[in-house]
Amino acid sequence: MEYLHDDYGFTLQECLNRIYRSNLYKKLSTETTKYWHLGPVDLYEELKSELRI
Repeated sequence: MEYLHDDYGFTLQECLNRIYRSNLYKKLSTETTKYWHLGPVDLYEELKSELRI
């Protein structure tokens, strides 16, 4: 969340909303995607690419 705040200026509440409503969170919640296996840098890059849409 700190990175979202620093990179995009989101508030804590906005960071939480964007994370929990993201496609990335859905992928992390689905065991078959194995996204939980990725490291934090890869996960953040995935979230950033989603936010550029």
